[in-house]
Parts: sequence; structure tokens; C-alpha cells
Amino acid sequence: MVKAWWPGNGTLYRVGIASVCISLTGIILRGFICPNDGGRYDVFKSNWCGWIIAGLSACSSPTFGPVSTNHGSDLSGLTITDNGDGTFTFSDGGTPISTVVSYNSNVGGFVIGVAPTGGDLIHSAQTPSNAGSMLLFVSQSFDVDGVRLERVGETVLPGGSATFTGHFALQNYLTANRAPTGAVEGDITLVVDFGAGTVAGGMSNATGFATDTDYSHFEVSFEETSIVNGGFSGATVANGDNQAGTYDGLFVGANGEEAIGHFTYLRSSGTDRRRGILWGDSP
Repeated sequence: MVKAWWPGNGTLYRVGIASVCISLTGIILRGFICPNDGGRYDVFKSNWCGWIIAGLSACSSPTFGPVSTNHGSDLSGLTITDNGDGTFTFSDGGTPISTVVSYNSNVGGFVIGVAPTGGDLIHSAQTPSNAGSMLLFVSQSFDVDGVRLERVGETVLPGGSATFTGHFALQNYLTANRAPTGAVEGDITLVVDFGAGTVAGGMSNATGFATDTDYSHFEVSFEETSIVNGGFSGATVANGDNQAGTYDGLFVGANGEEAIGHFTYLRSSGTDRRRGILWGDSP
């Protein structure tokens, strides 16, 4: 409780703040004002004690709509046709550019596609709620090397903090000619503080489809970065096996309960690029 003079009549009034709400979009104070003698005074009608509302905006969580982002090559015009025989045709602007044979992976619901000839390959997946989708497409035959992330529907970011757990899939390929040398999958963790607007995390438990004695050299950590416009973009941490790279993502789902993303980094020698997609959800 504080005291204040009401302009114009020299009366001392009691001012009480009933609630304070702070959000990403502003601050709003709700309170009352009454004459100090115990009577009531309405600042609008001059007879009853009423609400004083002051602030920059109403307290509401930010909402983000559908969006598609590209990383590396622009895949915005890329469409996929299910041929019904276990193969999928990729077209760019209506022109077929690749046909791949697909098979389900053993981790995370990813679909892996490999072209019978030409070395083209894909990784694709949707989140459990179908609110987000990811597509990685690397082509030896065409100058295509990128990832597309899509949010379907609106997302309202929550408050507080949450830990997202899920999976990643990456392709290792030569930087000289995009020749694929191995597909790797594993787990991801994202530690998110919506209140502070931060994201961090990393990869673990990597496994591969080819014979290898140790896939841990594909795993990297994600440096803490900021949440901006319903998504995030930061750096991967360099280690003895890999150079520093980047990671990006979007929060999806009605209440931001899922996340999708992309990452890319070079092998320490620079001879191989590792590009992948990820998704995770929070309890």
C-alpha cells in the first residue's frame, strides 16, 4: 500500500496494487485508489473505488503462426510424390530431380531415403502431433544440399522451463562432391528456459547404419542461445573431432511442447560435412 495525492482536490488517497503481471510483451498493474479517510473514490465516476489499470499491453503469451525456413540450399519448391512402390520422387518446381528408395529408421520415426543411382539421399520426419516437419535433401547429381523446417498451425509459447528430449538424424558426406559416406542417428536434449528466453543442449547415443567402432565423434553440444520469434539459432561447440558449426530450430505445437531443428558442422579435417535434422518434445 502506498499513499498519493489526487490532483485537483488536495486529498490524500490510498493506492493499492492488487496484481502485477510481467510478460514478453509488457507490464500491467491492477489496483485501486480510495480517499485516505476510508471512503471510496472512483477515478472515472467519482463515487466508487475502482480499478486503476496502467501498462504497456495486456499480459498474454506470444503467438507464432505457420512458417517454413530453409538452411543451406533453398528447398521451398521441393515436393515429394509417393509412387506407391516403396519409392518417392522429388520434384523442384514441378520438375522431377530424383527418385529414392525409402525405409524406416530404427530411431525416432525418421524416414531415410537413398537413390538407387546418383547418390541422392533424404532424411525426413514429422513430430508426433504433426505440428512440425523436417526434410534433409543432399544430391550428388544436382547442386542441392539443405534442410527445410516447417511449423504447421499456431504456437503459443509457455512460461517457465522445460527439457525437450528426442532424436536426430544426420548425413556425413564429402565436401568436395557431396558423396554420402554414412548416415547416423541418436538422441538429443534441449534445455529450454522460456522465462529467460534461452536454449542449450546437445547430442548423444549416436549409432550408424554402416560398420563403425565409435559413432560418438559425430556428437556435438549446442551452446546457449536466445529464443527469438518462436525459434532459436546458435552455435555448436567445436571438439577434437569437429569444427564449430550452427544449429537452428522452431518451437511447434499448440503450446510449444515440441521443437524441430537443423544442425551442420564440418569434420576437423574439413573433408566431411555433417548436416542433420532433429526433433524433441517436453513432458
